[in-house]
Amino acid sequence: MLAASRADLPGGTFGTNNQKDYSLHANLIWTPWKNVDVGIEYIYAKREIENGQDGDLNRVQASAKYSF
Repeated sequence: MLAASRADLPGGTFGTNNQKDYSLHANLIWTPWKNVDVGIEYIYAKREIENGQDGDLNRVQASAKYSF
């Protein structure tokens, strides 16, 4: 999944409002046995606020499901 946004904010806007951001999510779900699913997801995001500061986010999460 890929998501992005960009805002053209009016002058005098508070400096911590988002000016632009985007994120990328990639996941894999595997069924090693009947009724068992395991998954892993990687997320990368970047944000820039109105005053020019920016930052990155890296995240990995995992899941498991047993259906009965």
